[in-house]
Amino acid sequence: MVDGNLEGDEITAEEAFIDYAVSQPEPDDSGPYSVSTALSGTFDIVNTGVTNGVSSVQWGVYASKSNPVWGTNDYQVASASVAALDGGTGTTVNFSGTWPSATGIYYLVVRISSIDDGITDNNEESSGPYTVQ
Repeated sequence: MVDGNLEGDEITAEEAFIDYAVSQPEPDDSGPYSVSTALSGTFDIVNTGVTNGVSSVQWGVYASKSNPVWGTNDYQVASASVAALDGGTGTTVNFSGTWPSATGIYYLVVRISSIDDGITDNNEESSGPYTVQ
């Protein structure tokens, strides 16, 4: 600022935010899949924001017959949490559980949540369909 005149001066501001995003859950093997048998896999959680997280990120992996709509018959495969992530960093999460006890076509759905995360439109991803016999 020169002589109280802002004209020509450039003002920049970077908005601070935390935005966790999740990738599709992927099973470790390509099948065939059988009812009540072991299921393991991975997905990634990334803080795409510029601010470091403070609170942990809760996650759950579900086998769902509806995609991407949350169904009443979703089967929880696994759930836990990871520590808060710094802005621009990520982590790979390993999960393990079992396939549902009923045959059918399932999608694997992962959902994350954190009280730090004010942008939730990228907090759910799915993969599939997988035939469980």
